[in-house]
Amino acid sequence: MTHAVDSDDSACIAEQEVSSAAAINRLRSVRAVLFDLDDTLIPQEPVLAGAFRAVADAGERFGADPETFYNALIADARLGSARGGIINRAAESVGLNLSPEELALLVDAFRLWRPQEVHAYTGVVEALSRLRQIVPIGLITNGDPVVQAGKLARSGIWRLFGAVVFADELGREHRKPAPLAYQIAARALGTLPKECAFVGDRPEVDLTGAAKLGMVTVRVLTGEYRNDRSPIPVDLVLADAATAARVFSEQLAV
Repeated sequence: MTHAVDSDDSACIAEQEVSSAAAINRLRSVRAVLFDLDDTLIPQEPVLAGAFRAVADAGERFGADPETFYNALIADARLGSARGGIINRAAESVGLNLSPEELALLVDAFRLWRPQEVHAYTGVVEALSRLRQIVPIGLITNGDPVVQAGKLARSGIWRLFGAVVFADELGREHRKPAPLAYQIAARALGTLPKECAFVGDRPEVDLTGAAKLGMVTVRVLTGEYRNDRSPIPVDLVLADAATAARVFSEQLAV
């Protein structure tokens, strides 16, 4: 079973045509393709919702109404799930005055929750399976390595990658867009960074660092940030990661 790609207009940002000679030559120079995880290959929203439900339930022991606390967590996350501090702000908004130790227990509830299933977006497994027969593929993800590894394991896509880099294992200062994770992934695939492409949903996080290393950059219009009109230039904008993998397969198989 796979999860459907978001389809609510994607802010009407049109998929670019891979038609110009320059674009085709740029794509055909690629020797390895790297991917982001959250909202690129798998939808993050259902995983976050389940983890926040676990936090809300854990908050009951400190006097929180689970449903009220859950709604506060979701409301704060909708302002940007990557901002950090969501649990603390949501707890304060529902009147919880938590000690550092109590807050740590709620954070642990988030980290330790595991979904029964994690589904990739429609077509991702098939498209990646084909692409990996043509060039090596890898994955770089920010976030708690334990949480991210759980998503990969349950989605069944870990096996498809020749290299997986959990950027936080290198230190939070080495999260994307810092260069180290990209460099490690490229080296693990036997390539130089400038010979790689990177596919991600957030230009500011996923693609700026890749571009600085000379990578081909592909933005996909899925997930939380699909409607953001980023001023950051990218080489290609496509509907989703499955489409991106198919485009690379078609161009690199020539």
